[in-house]
Amino acid sequence: MAPIRTMPAAPPAAPPGRLGVWDLVRRARGTDAPRRGALERAQVLVAFSFGAGRGGSVSQANRQLGAIADRFPQLPLLAQTEVARAATARGRLVVDLEALVRESNGLGPTAYVDTAAVARAAVELASRAGWDTVGVIAHPSHAGRCVAILETAGLRAVVPPEVLGVGFDPGSRQWWTRSRRSWLLREVLVLTHQRLVGNL
Repeated sequence: MAPIRTMPAAPPAAPPGRLGVWDLVRRARGTDAPRRGALERAQVLVAFSFGAGRGGSVSQANRQLGAIADRFPQLPLLAQTEVARAATARGRLVVDLEALVRESNGLGPTAYVDTAAVARAAVELASRAGWDTVGVIAHPSHAGRCVAILETAGLRAVVPPEVLGVGFDPGSRQWWTRSRRSWLLREVLVLTHQRLVGNL
């Protein structure tokens, strides 16, 4: 397989009705999943981790996300490391997107890989496979950004309503995933940056 390049390409033309940063901030409250619906048309799951466990453990939120991914064992799973580790359904394709990004870019095993890099890797793999509709497994406060990045890159995304039950993790190593307030404080800056670099 050719390496996954995660350097941003020229941003595509803005899709009609593209959400503004403040609309995405409102979505980041996590009270409603964007593009919520059944996954009958999804051809693959793309799962984004939320927070990081301590001492090599899988965080509480990522265990919940892995359990949701397991409800759809018929779909291939493209996931960040912690969700890939938490998902236990066997007999399907599972790709650790985070590990793929690190390997393709010569990064160390603990280098931070952000949502946009994971999404770009998912878009490239989906394009190679001919998949245009993805099911997004993500924390409800993170799902809005995940969906916006994937849709800006040309995929159709749907989020199963089960993600609304995923909570924040006070024990996460990442301070911004410990509470809604911490998440929103950081998310305003992240969304603004992602819009400026053309990912949203």
